[in-house]
Amino acid sequence: MNINLTMGMRLQEERKRLGYSQEGFSLLMGVSRRTQVSYETRDKNAGLLYLSKAQAKGLDIYYIISGNAITAEQQLLSETEANLLKIYRNLDRQEKESLMIIAQSLAKAPSKK
Repeated sequence: MNINLTMGMRLQEERKRLGYSQEGFSLLMGVSRRTQVSYETRDKNAGLLYLSKAQAKGLDIYYIISGNAITAEQQLLSETEANLLKIYRNLDRQEKESLMIIAQSLAKAPSKK
């Protein structure tokens, strides 16, 4: 199987995992829908800048490139941290902002020991 096509299939899986349509994700990434479709279904290779931006949006680019997902241990995250990050990445913008306010408030609160 063509490596670009396999990477494209994994890119599509990651996009869907985060709940984005092709149209929505292409807007988020600053590319045309046609380009997004090409990355996912044709021989067009997504470049490093695109993949870097995709990683910042929550996609696991190690999985996209290699076919192997990065585990919480490889990310140096505990399972709890990895689960929290997974939940966070599935929130919309407003929910993320609300969660950040709560987290910042909790971080400032004196700890109970």
